[in-house]
Amino acid sequence: MTHQETPHPEQHLDEWHQHGPEEGVPQVEHAAHVNIGALIITFVLMVAIVLVLVIALTIFYRSTSAQLAAVRLENTVGWSDEYTPYRDAAVEQISGYHADDPDSGTVRIPVDRAIDQVIDQYAGQ
Repeated sequence: MTHQETPHPEQHLDEWHQHGPEEGVPQVEHAAHVNIGALIITFVLMVAIVLVLVIALTIFYRSTSAQLAAVRLENTVGWSDEYTPYRDAAVEQISGYHADDPDSGTVRIPVDRAIDQVIDQYAGQ
């Protein structure tokens, strides 16, 4: 045995591994021919499927987000008449002037006025 030849691991192969003389000469390697058209069609289909999935997931995410936001959003339009006094009291508390503790001089001012004062204070620094 020389270094230039490698012995075949099995001396007697079954017929499926051997090419017979009826196949003709030269023997063509199995799967040597690639169908470019089929590969392009497969690639385009895969890209289209991925795009459809991305679009579907985006639509699903946005609709689910909108539904969750609607649930969390405080909406006073649908309140019944039994909640109206509570709503009116809350609106009055944040939009009017009130003396919390007259002895110490602590007062409440409307939220809009408080925001303007804070902005003016930081603008002056």
